[in-house]
Amino acid sequence: MLGAAEPVLTGLRVLVVDDEADARDVIAELLGDAGARVQTASSVDEALRSVDASRPDAIVSDIGMPKRDGYSFIHELRTSALHRAQAVPVIAFTAFDGAIDRTLALRSGFTSHVSKTDSTDLATAVASAIGRNVAAS
Repeated sequence: MLGAAEPVLTGLRVLVVDDEADARDVIAELLGDAGARVQTASSVDEALRSVDASRPDAIVSDIGMPKRDGYSFIHELRTSALHRAQAVPVIAFTAFDGAIDRTLALRSGFTSHVSKTDSTDLATAVASAIGRNVAAS
C-alpha cells in the first residue's frame, strides 16, 4: 500500500478516537501497518485521559460522536493546561467530508482533515502532520 521500504509511521505513538469499535479497529490496523504504535479511545473523556497519560505524537479523531463530539475534544485539547496537548497534531478523520466540514475542522483547531471515504491517505496525513517527509511510492 505505502510502497516505502520502512513504514511511514515507524516509532510514532498515535491515539485513535472513535466511538465505533469497528472503525477504531480498522483505523488502528491501518496505522499499525504503517508502523505506528496505536492506542485507542472510545470517547472524548477517555481520549483526554489518554493524552495526559501517554503523550501521543499524533491523534486521529472522528468528529461525529455522541454526547461530546470531535469539536468538543479539539477545543478541550487546544485549551488544555498541558502545553504538549496544545501542540500535538490532530487529524480529523470523518465522514463529514464536504468543503464546509473541512474548513470548520481546520478553523476549530484540527491540524488536517481526511475523509473516511479516502482512508488510504490517513497514514500519509499523520506523517505529514508531524513533519515527517513521505517519499513518493
